[in-house]
Amino acid sequence: MVTRFFWITIIFIAVWTGPTLAHELSIFLDPRGSDSFDGLSERTPVTSLQEAIRIAELVADKDVSRIRIAVVSEEFQGQAAKASGNIAGLEIAVIQADPTRPRPRFNGDRHGGTWLDIRSATGKRTNFRISGLEITNYETAINFAGDRNHRERSNGGNEIRNNVFVNIGQIARAGAPPSTAAIRLVNSDDNVIAQNRFIHIVNLEQCAHLHSIYVAHDSTGNVIEDNIFEDSCGDSVRFRDGSHSNLVRGNTFIDAWANAPVSDWYCDRERRADCTKTTPECPSMNNVLDSNRVVARKLKPPPSFLTFGEDIQGNCSSSRDDKRFVIK
Repeated sequence: MVTRFFWITIIFIAVWTGPTLAHELSIFLDPRGSDSFDGLSERTPVTSLQEAIRIAELVADKDVSRIRIAVVSEEFQGQAAKASGNIAGLEIAVIQADPTRPRPRFNGDRHGGTWLDIRSATGKRTNFRISGLEITNYETAINFAGDRNHRERSNGGNEIRNNVFVNIGQIARAGAPPSTAAIRLVNSDDNVIAQNRFIHIVNLEQCAHLHSIYVAHDSTGNVIEDNIFEDSCGDSVRFRDGSHSNLVRGNTFIDAWANAPVSDWYCDRERRADCTKTTPECPSMNNVLDSNRVVARKLKPPPSFLTFGEDIQGNCSSSRDDKRFVIK
């Protein structure tokens, strides 16, 4: 008798479905919510922008590609927030939850201050995106602040698009000091400020010192494009102190200047005793003005740009080919 042995081989086949797809994480913001909620669904929204940003900045999930703070179309009163960016470098988008409805409105409600104060001096991008909102009745709307004394301690890579900024400045709060900016950049690079409206940006005192967009202290490579500036009393776009190679393109300025729609200034310590920076300030070079429109309805027609101080300044690096403004 012949005994036969049959070997049965069982083969397990593992099917690889590819890497896990990264996803967007949404945090919901609604004035009818509560900061005791987790904010991660429309049924459990947080009520303050500060709490939404706190949650967003702590996200370190490797499967999250972007964080969206979805703002419901309601009015938020007296809110202000501070931020420094997500710990993993993810984009944080503060945006309108439903673009088919009216803009969410953040109203400083006579408290003034700064609506969103982003302070980061790490030399890394902060990656905020702000879109589809109305910001009103604040002394300053948005502040991107790096270290003004150390070029390497910058921030940047932010986008401010399709917002309305109205009634910004000292007028927002009784007894407030004069403001210098609706949007302020200090040592902040490669930001995009586009398709926004700036309306009635006003100080009661020292109004010429207030600018809709103030690009200062080594802020470079920024794009200011397709915005409308209207009924404002300071130069709408002001460059200061070594803020080189920025682009101002396709904007409309309607009665929105003190001396010129776009200007450049630096605190010259050889001529002034009130300069506060630890190192000398420098003129800003090679800023490009392209296809901007100036409309004078009530004010006298201005020059399109104006410079203050000498083009060549001691202790500042520049070549003879550099220009304060390049007109296209």
